[in-house]
Amino acid sequence: MNRKKEIGGPVLFSETQTFRVKWLWVLLISCMLIAIFLPLMIAWINKQGLKEAVLSLLITVPIETVVLYLFYVVKLETIVRKDGVYYRWRPFFTKYNFIAGSDIETEIVDDGPILSYGFHFILGYGWVHNTGPGKGIRFNLIGGKRIFIGSHDINSFQLAVDKMITRRN
Repeated sequence: MNRKKEIGGPVLFSETQTFRVKWLWVLLISCMLIAIFLPLMIAWINKQGLKEAVLSLLITVPIETVVLYLFYVVKLETIVRKDGVYYRWRPFFTKYNFIAGSDIETEIVDDGPILSYGFHFILGYGWVHNTGPGKGIRFNLIGGKRIFIGSHDINSFQLAVDKMITRRN
């Protein structure tokens, strides 16, 4: 696996995923509202510490706003072409990560790890890239490395990977 700036050739599959799971947004917004109103309510009830509560809000509200903004704009882009699988997290990475078709030993359609979103390492899955619950493809690469890429359209993703693998042989 390596990084590629340019991708070429016909597209077999293309998908852009975002963090639009309703329960996640309810949780994020609820936590933000609690972090805003709880210090103010405690300071108001105790009749002291209002200055400290406002100071804590001046620190936490901008940070929480940035976190909400990032959850809104971050996207997982996946493209399958005849030479391999390209994926990247926008806006964090401008170049695509690339899995060459020749580097893939096996690919398995699998359920994603439960309540595990984003990109990170999990034993048994390897590097995980997903934006929500559901299925994805776990690529077992030559050399033992594993990469799991989730998809909201698993049938089309699997069909495109199968076509890419067939063209490789």
